[in-house]
Amino acid sequence: MVNRGFAVLNDEGRLRADLRGLILPNLGTAGPVTGVAASVVCGDTVAATTDSVPLSVDGNAEIHAKLQVPFPCLGTIVLIRATAFNGTPLPAPGPWIAATGLAKNSDSDHDK
Repeated sequence: MVNRGFAVLNDEGRLRADLRGLILPNLGTAGPVTGVAASVVCGDTVAATTDSVPLSVDGNAEIHAKLQVPFPCLGTIVLIRATAFNGTPLPAPGPWIAATGLAKNSDSDHDK
């Protein structure tokens, strides 16, 4: 569960995802999750995934990346996926722990 968050993907493939208060409901905290990445899903296929970023103990993270995403990307969803547990990186992004629709933005300098 994300207390607050959003994802913006522009036409150039720049993704910004800001997470605030990502918690695992059964724990009430981020628990063992210490790293996350964002995967952009087009239709039913993962089109691109960002590098891992740290997740704070409060469940906060900011992901800024330029991705190669097909155009058009129909049915776009951004999945936040666990990439590290207790400080140990996973060999590949793991299960998704949050998902969002997408706020469309053609402004290419949103991450400056």
